[in-house]
Amino acid sequence: ESIKEMGLLQPITVRATDNGNYELIAGERRLRAHQSLGKTHIEAIISQADDSELAILALAENASRQDLCDYEIGQALKNISTLFPNKSRLAESVGLDRKEMYRYLAYDDLPTDFLAKVSTNPKLLSRSAAYDIKQVLAQLKISAEKAEAVLSHVWELLELGKLEQGKIAQFITHS
Repeated sequence: ESIKEMGLLQPITVRATDNGNYELIAGERRLRAHQSLGKTHIEAIISQADDSELAILALAENASRQDLCDYEIGQALKNISTLFPNKSRLAESVGLDRKEMYRYLAYDDLPTDFLAKVSTNPKLLSRSAAYDIKQVLAQLKISAEKAEAVLSHVWELLELGKLEQGKIAQFITHS
């Protein structure tokens, strides 16, 4: 609606590809809005971004324009991590300290069945809670079967609002 009323306030960002086309870096929602209005041209800034810069720009764009939860940011970081030589460079590039980045990446170390539940309602589990779960499972050396059972119960309690995220590690320890 704002584009319809006032026009495009911020150009999209693209980069040239080897085949002479352009690849969208930032501004997908603006581009789709233009297309839905039947517009055939859009103002764009052409960037010389490499793949790692592209990934960071896309993540920054999505994080600032959408209300991404910790799980979604963690997934995005995981997806772009292969573009960086190490985790320190990734953290520096996205403007996070390493400890905070590892909290986001902790989701990836959780059991698959539990992550499937998290993906259905990702706002129920913060990066700090995911990190705490990862740490306590490693410290207690819980079997995969027991971890699945305990985490299934944890998820039920979280959904019912009967367990606070900050108390998950303590709950697992005493289970």
